[in-house]
Amino acid sequence: MVDVAEANQDEAADATAEATDAVGVTVTVRYWAGSRRAAGCAEELLTASTAGQLRRMLAGRDSLSAVMRVASLLIDGIAAADDTVLPADATVDVLPPFAGG
Repeated sequence: MVDVAEANQDEAADATAEATDAVGVTVTVRYWAGSRRAAGCAEELLTASTAGQLRRMLAGRDSLSAVMRVASLLIDGIAAADDTVLPADATVDVLPPFAGG
């Protein structure tokens, strides 16, 4: 049986994502480690609606295409899937894989 409240939440999230897709929001993108070298800057302001749209936008840059295939995106410190809607004024960190020890 479908939970009506859950279904309504899903519909509201879909509507928010659709509205955001049409407009997009401005976010601060911060680059770390190899992504910083590839981007040529520490941070920049960009406009996108979802983490996936931002990933595709960055991957379209020759210097970042290889990095973006393997990078993780954090939105305000939380790992984000490509379908995550970007909140206005969020900070998105681009983290390439790295080894520690």
